[in-house]
Amino acid sequence: TGRLLVSSGPSVLTMKGEHRNVIYGKSIDFSSMEPRLLLALIGKTIDGDLYDWAAKELNINGDRTYIKVSIISSMYGSRVVPEIAKLFALDEWVSQLESEVSDGWIENYFGRPIQVKDTTGRKLLALWLQSTAVDAALLGFANLIESREDIIPYWVIHDGLIINDSSNIPSKL
Repeated sequence: TGRLLVSSGPSVLTMKGEHRNVIYGKSIDFSSMEPRLLLALIGKTIDGDLYDWAAKELNINGDRTYIKVSIISSMYGSRVVPEIAKLFALDEWVSQLESEVSDGWIENYFGRPIQVKDTTGRKLLALWLQSTAVDAALLGFANLIESREDIIPYWVIHDGLIINDSSNIPSKL
């Protein structure tokens, strides 16, 4: 899918939280990257907390963790909440993606090929969305670094970027 992996050097992607204190700098990451990206691609931009918005939009009672797990599990098929599937147009996404598979391959939103073999349904959506999210995050980080001379990138951790501590970065980009 294009998910990042460490081919040499420190395994920062799988480093335990208590050991991450060796990484000095500021962390920038995309909030709720994959659900937000899916919504953006259908023309919905959400200000604020995605999970609070979804709870209000769907009139679902439950704490933030319950809403988050419900959205993620609906997106990836482990437990589908019909209201969430409708809000994110999940069935339409799956149908469209299944029609685009050719000889076991599909392209992510940015045109990068993904080998999916005979994968269908929400697993296909997961592969496509993870691949698209990786490319969107890397593009966003590249644009940020290119536009700011004071930013020195140290590490990319999926949808997060660790930069030098001396950068003056606003709390929301």
